Amino acid sequence: MAAADLLAIGRIAGAQGRPGAYTVTVRGDGLADLKAPFTCLLHRAAYRGVDLSQILASVYPRPRDDGEYWPATVSSVAPVRSGKTIVRLKLPDELAGQDIKGLWICIREEQLLTRSEGVYLFQLLGLPVYADPAGEPVARVKDFLETGAHGLLVLERLDGDGEALLPLVEEHATLDLGAGRVIAPRYYDLIQALEP
Repeated sequence: MAAADLLAIGRIAGAQGRPGAYTVTVRGDGLADLKAPFTCLLHRAAYRGVDLSQILASVYPRPRDDGEYWPATVSSVAPVRSGKTIVRLKLPDELAGQDIKGLWICIREEQLLTRSEGVYLFQLLGLPVYADPAGEPVARVKDFLETGAHGLLVLERLDGDGEALLPLVEEHATLDLGAGRVIAPRYYDLIQALEP
């Protein structure tokens, strides 16, 4: 199966006690924006160790082609707190009665993008950051942190001097998803403020 257009949007943490109900750990991308029912693929990654960085690298934000996939249906979604959601799943016959803890809920990218006008982490990861729209990239988006007031883009500086945090507010960052870039007109002011 080609996983190029799939997104891993949640990992099953365990059964909830009611038939078909499971707690899912999410990282912000899309599960709460999807209106049930919707189809998905359950994915068991080839890597089955305990190293969290390897677990995430094997599926997030896009699962690799290795591993196994099963079609399923999510019949309801109920967020319970930040990072956790309860879903009801209709499992395929071959998974009935099995412990599905650790499986990933994957959807096709267009399922998410056609149902919401939001911006998702998978769209931001790897985007080049420009201080001058006509210049060369100065950084690359490595991650996103949610804060109470606004989000922060975690940038990998291309000058080799580590990371920087860029507030995702109009004054500091403009997302140009059509061109696949972030414009940060005050980037050098931000970097200068970080200098000892």
